[in-house]
Amino acid sequence: MPPLFGPTVRAFGFGARQRPDGRVVVSAGLGARVTRRVSLYDLHGLRYWLPRARTVRRNLRIRVDHRQVLRELWQRRTIGPALVPSRSREPLADKGSVDEALVRLAQVFPAATGAVTRRYWGGLVDMTPDGLPVIDHRCGPNGFTVLSGLCGHGLAIGPVLGEIAADLTLDGTTRRSIEPFRLARFDGEVASPEVMI
Repeated sequence: MPPLFGPTVRAFGFGARQRPDGRVVVSAGLGARVTRRVSLYDLHGLRYWLPRARTVRRNLRIRVDHRQVLRELWQRRTIGPALVPSRSREPLADKGSVDEALVRLAQVFPAATGAVTRRYWGGLVDMTPDGLPVIDHRCGPNGFTVLSGLCGHGLAIGPVLGEIAADLTLDGTTRRSIEPFRLARFDGEVASPEVMI
């Protein structure tokens, strides 16, 4: 497509960014309806995600992942390497949401009228119950350092995260305050943010 916009656009009804070659990546945008496929595994964190799910219930469809439930019953467990979905089991894209977003994009940017969808994609985002990353050291075997749950923040704070990871791994400490991000914060009640990135 011809140049439509420079920065990433995130609006109600669509989200979009244009690549240098002119292709436009479109998402459902703010207020999108999301489908969450659940299995027996989700019972582990029910106290964390259920209150949050209630607050966004208008934008959330919960469906049972029957294949995963059967796998868990067969393995007689809900956690383990054999139960991690393979790369071929990435979530299917919600084509209807993307098509609606493309229509909305054309309403806001008329030059996008007539754009053709070349590919649909759906993926996973690692997200913690409170929407904040986990940054911790010695929370696993052999002083394991963890940086996870960077659901949208990772790229922006990548350089400082690299510094913190190196400090924690090499020295066991860092000059930056990571207390609010420690894994142990999930031992008590977990705050549920009003808005997630």
